Amino acid sequence: MRARIITIAAGSFCLLLGQWAQADVYNDGGVHDIVSGSYDQIDVDNPPPTPPAFTTVNFGGTAMANRASTFNNSQLTMSGGTLGVWPWPYGDRLYAYDDSRVTLNGGEVWGNLYACNDSRVTVNGGEVAGSFYAYDSSQATMNGAEVWGDLCAYNSSQATMNGGAVLGELYAYNNSRVTMNDGFTKALLAYDNSQMTMNARLYLDDIVAHDNSQVTMNDGGIRYGWWVYDNSQVTMNGGSAGWESIACDNSDVTMNGGSAVWWAVDNSRVTINGGYVGDLVAAGNGQVTMKGGSGVNTLSASGNGSIKFVGSDFAVYRDWDGGQPECWDLVFSGYGDLTGPYWNGCTLRGTLSSGDRLDQVYMLIGDNGRVSLVPLPGAALLGVIGLGCAGMRLRRQNT
Repeated sequence: MRARIITIAAGSFCLLLGQWAQADVYNDGGVHDIVSGSYDQIDVDNPPPTPPAFTTVNFGGTAMANRASTFNNSQLTMSGGTLGVWPWPYGDRLYAYDDSRVTLNGGEVWGNLYACNDSRVTVNGGEVAGSFYAYDSSQATMNGAEVWGDLCAYNSSQATMNGGAVLGELYAYNNSRVTMNDGFTKALLAYDNSQMTMNARLYLDDIVAHDNSQVTMNDGGIRYGWWVYDNSQVTMNGGSAGWESIACDNSDVTMNGGSAVWWAVDNSRVTINGGYVGDLVAAGNGQVTMKGGSGVNTLSASGNGSIKFVGSDFAVYRDWDGGQPECWDLVFSGYGDLTGPYWNGCTLRGTLSSGDRLDQVYMLIGDNGRVSLVPLPGAALLGVIGLGCAGMRLRRQNT
């Protein structure tokens, strides 16, 4: 570490004095190796003819530069060296513009890394002492290395993380897409019609879906739960969420697997087809529909919130004497709506449409809350047919 600081300080001193500083432009369509020396700015471009030649710069060794930029289908590969030795502290160090390509296999970038205007930046190794950004239909791919800040995709861009570590967070803005397959980061946040997919076996602090964004979770975990806002959509196929997860502001959640505790508030909807659910809460015109899954301990419906169970063999019991089974009284069976505080303290049993069992679900229903017990569509139809056949048989016997 001490040697690295001495090297950077020496390079900074030389650039400050202007003794070794150079501003170099490479635009001849050739291949150039920069493995030593100190530079202020390195620009990689292509000559005017169409189709253009592909100017390529390989940067490494002990070379040092303040900044580097690529333009117009040119290419820069960094395998060593240092970008960002002056000024201090860190600044914007490496830009890729206009469908150019940058590959970072090693070395150190003391500042931010950008992919702009349909460019592609791939980080396989090295260290970025800043953030990694993709703008305007660009692609940022991270397969390794360490980024001290955030990984962000803006304006219809894509960011894919297959490995390495982002010590900050992953963001998607303005119709962008972020996919996390492996590696480490703190949180995923999607805004403004963006999409995120979580495939990594990693425990995050939070996942946030905001402003009509879409997030899919197939694996991994969340320490503090989901935050789903403003017409966003979440699909949970696996993984786990600790604490409470909240869907609000007219959002939609579909849970097919994994484990979570869900709250539906502010006109939001949560549909549970499978997985493990600790508790269910519906309030403020929120709706929860449960067709499958297990593990429900307590349900709470209030403030025009509703919780609907789809299945069969529903029965409601009231415990009159401290939880002894012989003291349970059957107070309701079948289908219908349970409303109001009368049902507080009762327990619900039944079989969901998936075949999963509800067993002693403790109910808390407020003045404007509702729990609906709904039959399977086929069961309801068979019931109507059965009643019709019974009526016809009775009429025949009476004639």
